[in-house]
Amino acid sequence: MRNSLQSQWLEPEAPTYGWLDHPSQRLRVLLLMFLLPSLAIGYRLVQLQVYRQAEFTHVFEATTTRIVEIPARNGRILASDGSLLAVDEENFELWVHYRWLEEPPHPDWLKRQANSRLSRRQRRDDKQVAAMTTTLLDERRQQWERIAHVTGVTPEELNQARQSVQTRIERMKQAVLEKQIQQQPVTAQPTRSIAEESSPHAVTAWLGWGQKLWQEFQQELTTPPPRAENGPLILAEELEPQRVLETLPKEAADEILAHPELYPGLEVRVRHHRTYPARQVASHLLGVRTPLREEEALERAKQWPQGDPLDYRTGDALGRSGLELAYDAQLRGLRGLKRLTLDRRGQIVEEVMTREVRHGADLYLSLDVEVQRTAEALLEQALLPDVIDAPGDPSTNDVENVTKPTRSTTPQGGSVVVIDVRTGQVIAAASAPGYDANVLTNPSATEWAQLTSDVRRPLYQRVTRMALAPGSTFKPLTAIAGLEAGMKAQAAIECAGYLDQPQRDRCLIFRHYGVGHGSTDLSDALCQSCNVYFFKLARMLGPTPLVEQARQFGFGQLTGIDLPFEQAGHLPSPQTNSAREPWYPGDTLGLAIGQSRLQVTPLQMARFMAAIANGGELLTPRLKTDQGPLLVTSFAETAGETTRPNVRKPALTPQTLQEVRHGLYRVVNDAQGTAYKTVRLKEVEICGKTGTAEAGSGVADHAWFAGYAPASQPRYAIVVVLEHGGSGGKEAGPMAREVIRRMHQLGLIPSGSLAKNED
Repeated sequence: MRNSLQSQWLEPEAPTYGWLDHPSQRLRVLLLMFLLPSLAIGYRLVQLQVYRQAEFTHVFEATTTRIVEIPARNGRILASDGSLLAVDEENFELWVHYRWLEEPPHPDWLKRQANSRLSRRQRRDDKQVAAMTTTLLDERRQQWERIAHVTGVTPEELNQARQSVQTRIERMKQAVLEKQIQQQPVTAQPTRSIAEESSPHAVTAWLGWGQKLWQEFQQELTTPPPRAENGPLILAEELEPQRVLETLPKEAADEILAHPELYPGLEVRVRHHRTYPARQVASHLLGVRTPLREEEALERAKQWPQGDPLDYRTGDALGRSGLELAYDAQLRGLRGLKRLTLDRRGQIVEEVMTREVRHGADLYLSLDVEVQRTAEALLEQALLPDVIDAPGDPSTNDVENVTKPTRSTTPQGGSVVVIDVRTGQVIAAASAPGYDANVLTNPSATEWAQLTSDVRRPLYQRVTRMALAPGSTFKPLTAIAGLEAGMKAQAAIECAGYLDQPQRDRCLIFRHYGVGHGSTDLSDALCQSCNVYFFKLARMLGPTPLVEQARQFGFGQLTGIDLPFEQAGHLPSPQTNSAREPWYPGDTLGLAIGQSRLQVTPLQMARFMAAIANGGELLTPRLKTDQGPLLVTSFAETAGETTRPNVRKPALTPQTLQEVRHGLYRVVNDAQGTAYKTVRLKEVEICGKTGTAEAGSGVADHAWFAGYAPASQPRYAIVVVLEHGGSGGKEAGPMAREVIRRMHQLGLIPSGSLAKNED
């Protein structure tokens, strides 16, 4: 034995060593025992950190994308003098990040805010962290006190608004949690280890205690710590600003925007809403913009599958009527879009502007606000209950000023139209009764009921839609048809006051005084409004020349004005009448004096008078003009088609227009004229024609006046219509005179056009 006593007489044996007896071998084995597990662990770490890193870090690196809309302003509508008729007003709203209004504050958010203000070393000091947390809470309290002071809202109202927002979001959160609980399985599934997922074969559970021990060792070594399947629920609303105040004073908005360091977590957002500063002025022409309904948005989505070119969405203000509808594509502002990339904590990591804001283009009108206001005021006055007037004076042949002393007439509605005879530009286009355009943007139930239940139909656009019998204002066209057919203007007929029988086809003077006009030529017939003259002329011509001339001057057709929903009226003719309504000789007689089934709009009649005044050019009326006021700067570059009128010139001889103009001059300026007492103006010579159109048995007549001024160098055509207003000369004529007087005062009709006649 190696440790036994050695004998010197015995031969020593050769030593024998095992492979582990040598110290270096044992070290190698020991090193290998440590190295192999280390290699395995190292391999696993490399696998997890390099090859499978994304499986574990994607949750922390995940970002969300949010599109932020930048509101656009719709274009303004301006009158010829630059005054605003329609404009988008800015309404400021206060939005606060939910974590800044939440009470009590979220602990994780509060901790992050405190840590963001401390250095790494300070974060390890609990006292400093606690002190910073206290500072943050004080800042929150002071901020809400500043908000109350700046906005003028009491702290109690602010707290109520905050609580309302928080209650809403907490209810949403509770609903989501309850839904998650309902969707959870009854038994939880065991969590598989990463080793099991990466192993090519599953290890059987019944292989013995050694294999179980090895499996547990693997699981402890390779499986990550267990995590809750569902972490704390955080709604998107908790990471976004919430609206606290719907209306914020501009001074408060400026203060918050100027000092963002004093108002962390606050946003001032701008919302535009349409207003009409002139209120009732031109409300029928302007129309209205109201929010787009959900079903309408769906319909637009079907119409444009690739995307709405105007980007209309539910709640956006859409042009519904008038100019707001006709020029909606020009006035519509296109919102801007900004793409925000947020990390999992809601912090913005990237901002990209995907579409720039495009504000709507302004719309300039030829409308003169003062003339429009004057016309509307005269109409509103005319619609008030009137006083019974005395009959006219037969010695002056003022037959159209006659009213029955036993009847008082209150018009149901009315219209005044003034257009430039050279360009077709509309200077005034009034309808009555009117309404405040601001009411229609968001009417209450009571306001809407009042507007829709009014029998006078205040929402009715009478300028282009009210088609009535024009009465004697149509006689100039009958005169044109006769002259173009070869009739001599100086050829006289004898008027006994009736055509064939005293009971029918009579002149108004015969109906009231039992006399006729005597020997009458064309000028006399227009001046004194002799029905018998035009009856005989129509009987001689037949219906065809009348209908053809009426078509030449645009009756029975749309004028083409830049307003929606225009009515064409009705021009009867033997060709269009059906078998159930045959054409009778009496229809020709009625057509000659503007009765029968003839219906025209005020704008059509104004267009006709403009054609007589300008030499026979039939213009297309326009409200839009490309020439904006010099002192007004447009928000956006004005786009759209030119307002140069489309001209259609009926083939008329100069002598025809001269004879008709002479007759229209005498209507107002001759002592025998039907408008001499009520329309003649000392300052300006006016030409025109009165009309009292029968509306049917038991209802009042329609009152008309159609003319132009000044007589020598015509500038403007004017039409006044009162629906069931009575006498044209007595009711409509004075209104036309006052409008022209006001235009003269404003300088629209120059002083050089003074009348020659004196009172």
